[in-house]
Amino acid sequence: MEEIFSGGRLGVSLKTMVVAGALLCVALVAYTFADIQRGCDVVLNKTRYMDVQGSKPTLLIAIAFYFVPSRLIHLRQVLMNFESYQSMFRINVTIDTTGTGLNSYLDALQLHLDCQVRNFLNLSDPFNLAGQHRRLFVNTMKNFDWYMYLEDDILIPLKSMKYFVDSFDEVWSKGYSPGFLRVEEVGGKFYASDLLDAQQTMSDSQRFDAGDQQFVSLITPYHAFWILPGSVLQQEGEHLLQNPSCLETRETYASFPWCSLHHRPAVPLLPDGHINPVSWVWHLPNNYAKDGSRRLGKVQILDVAWQHTTYS
Repeated sequence: MEEIFSGGRLGVSLKTMVVAGALLCVALVAYTFADIQRGCDVVLNKTRYMDVQGSKPTLLIAIAFYFVPSRLIHLRQVLMNFESYQSMFRINVTIDTTGTGLNSYLDALQLHLDCQVRNFLNLSDPFNLAGQHRRLFVNTMKNFDWYMYLEDDILIPLKSMKYFVDSFDEVWSKGYSPGFLRVEEVGGKFYASDLLDAQQTMSDSQRFDAGDQQFVSLITPYHAFWILPGSVLQQEGEHLLQNPSCLETRETYASFPWCSLHHRPAVPLLPDGHINPVSWVWHLPNNYAKDGSRRLGKVQILDVAWQHTTYS
């Protein structure tokens, strides 16, 4: 679905180049989902992902960065935002990318983050980058309290992460996952990136209470990232190495709890029926709202209304 889901010195140098080239091929070997099933992996600094001791919960963040220079500005905003997470978590960030030179860029930013870059230069399809976090998460599923996968242009405010953590257990127990709304801002107005219609039809089974909040599952609940606690990942982690029930796409890789574990995202509502801004996350390019040829990104969030149905 288009919118819902991109002799002498010469001899020594040549020998060195051959050896280095062979090592590079091993270290940067690209693997598709089938490769993940076979257990292939990029060289992993396992010591970096050992149990982290401390009073704060730990969070492993995996970012898929499709290497286009114009997207660096979004990645910078995303990483700077994650610096604020350190008030709540001890975090590690892994960035999977389809290009080279990212380490130098990150060094120049002088971020106070534990970051690692993994290069995937020979993927048969660049969008296979979206699946490369899965083996990493399987290999480390006992080492972190929380796991997050996202693309390089999604900014998740700390308050939104706190909402997710606080509401997760109760919402998950009802067969859903705490959801989010991708938001774009153009001209001071806020648009829902992934809604086609302001009128949202829902059934009794799609609306429920959790704690002191009412939740509802949107017609299109996609938001381009997923989060899970390590406790759930340890129970369900084998699904990361299986084909998802949805088609294998960039979007389904970003929807693991929904597509593979069948916990559909649901967003919290305010008493007046509007979507609670605590669940808003930012789609930084704002390109859906700006592009008149796209159907998505044209619904203003304040116009979203609910139409009740009796079917379940």
